[in-house]
Amino acid sequence: MAPRDILPPETALWNHVEQTAHGVFSTFGYGEIRLPIFEPTDLFARSIGEETDVVSKEMYSFMDIAVPRLPRLANMITEGAVARSDQR
Repeated sequence: MAPRDILPPETALWNHVEQTAHGVFSTFGYGEIRLPIFEPTDLFARSIGEETDVVSKEMYSFMDIAVPRLPRLANMITEGAVARSDQR
């Protein structure tokens, strides 16, 4: 069977299944792993070649203008959290 989108009202059922699985897995010491939804284009271009159909036709690449600002944003968030804790 081909994968498909899960839409309401099925999402409620899947949420219940996932919550039950989280409960069972955590009982045995397992935690959740979140894999990246987006990957750098260079990762695929290096491994399979820039001229392949996957890279040239089947992938959407975009420039993320926020990336150069991430360290600064992380510092701002951390400093803000520290300043808020100092105010208490």
